[in-house]
Amino acid sequence: MTAAQVIGVIVTLLGAATSLTALWLLPRQIKKLRADTTKVDAETENVNADTAVMVATGEDQHWLGIIKTQTESLVEPMQKRLDVLEAQVAKLEEDLMKSRQLQRSAIGYIRLLLRWVNQHLAEVTEPVPPPPADIASEL
Repeated sequence: MTAAQVIGVIVTLLGAATSLTALWLLPRQIKKLRADTTKVDAETENVNADTAVMVATGEDQHWLGIIKTQTESLVEPMQKRLDVLEAQVAKLEEDLMKSRQLQRSAIGYIRLLLRWVNQHLAEVTEPVPPPPADIASEL
């Protein structure tokens, strides 16, 4: 096996490892963003419930003004943040799908390279280095 072929196999394996790492990290980030979204939704519901109680009990306009101010200063920015988080979740889900597709392609290519090495470089006495344990079952 020439040095260029060994380097090619190593580069391919590193690319697969990178893809696997991305696949491992993306679902965790999506889960975190969804939790943030749920928290913002709950806080918005609490503010709306508080407003309904104030109106239903006939509290004076002073309290309604305070609620309006808090809504404008707290809830609206949280809603904007929620919109941003939802967009980020959508982007991460799209990236995850692309990354999984890339991973499948990389693993298929690695399998092809391993078959090629076994067929064409059978005379090499030095064993091929074993793959990392976390991707060995994929190969």
